[in-house]
Amino acid sequence: MKKLIHFSEGVRESLRRLSNVTWMAEELHKVADYVLPTLSRISCVHTQILEVAITCSGAVCALIYYKGFLYSGHSDGSIKVWNIKGQSATLVWNIKEHKKAVTCFSLFEPGDSLISGSPDKTIRVWQVVHRKLECIEVIATKEPIQHLNTYGQTIFATTNGHGIKVFDASRKVKDNCKSKKVNCLAVVQGKIYAGCKDSSIQEFSITNNRAQEIKAATKFWKLQKKPIN
Repeated sequence: MKKLIHFSEGVRESLRRLSNVTWMAEELHKVADYVLPTLSRISCVHTQILEVAITCSGAVCALIYYKGFLYSGHSDGSIKVWNIKGQSATLVWNIKEHKKAVTCFSLFEPGDSLISGSPDKTIRVWQVVHRKLECIEVIATKEPIQHLNTYGQTIFATTNGHGIKVFDASRKVKDNCKSKKVNCLAVVQGKIYAGCKDSSIQEFSITNNRAQEIKAATKFWKLQKKPIN
């Protein structure tokens, strides 16, 4: 038992949590406290803070921190807003407007807003209005949304298909990187970086419509400059 407790302080914490479930865990927890009752220790135990009694909304598919609250997107299409204080969490809002899972979030500069994407083929723009989270715009798409990112008033989205969907301020859409299956996105200093299934990274300049490809060669990484189609 001493070796077990020295190996991981998490064992003691796990036994404490399980003591209300099974008598065996309760007895083992008593033994652990008896063997090392006053041992000075550093605890590296994970603490689950979101232990609240609410109806299950399925898996958490997306998370973002926005305006002092933690937002979680769930597989049933709901968005939950949490106020985290110390080791406690309070559910502030529970909103369900997406018809399918909320797969991604991104901050959106105009109006200091938040956007969410879903396989229901919509992007929703959210704002806190009169101390309440409200959907102020719904952007319809032709394909399920997997990932979102923004730059100014422009929204970049990846879908189940190929390429990147680019929505300008008027919500007109155009396709970039049409020949690539894009798995992930990052927008940094006026450039879009797209991670693709073929192991390449596509770099696009938002301002001058230039592109280059970063791809692993046999022994080194190289840059190949080419225009955007």
